Amino acid sequence: MASPRLLRSCLLATLSATLVAAAAVAPAQAEHRPESAAAVTFSDTFDGPAGSGVDAAKWQLETGDNVNNH
Repeated sequence: MASPRLLRSCLLATLSATLVAAAAVAPAQAEHRPESAAAVTFSDTFDGPAGSGVDAAKWQLETGDNVNNH
């Protein structure tokens, strides 16, 4: 039967060799994709005359009933 000291030494050598081999392997590179602009889902320039209201086609006043407001 092998001594515990020999088993420990073999285990340490095996783990060390595994770590060295794992460190030597280059990590996989991520695929480079060209950046694209995000799609615009809503836009309002607020370029109306000073003091005028907002564009009613884009904005609605919703007072709610204080239940489930979001």
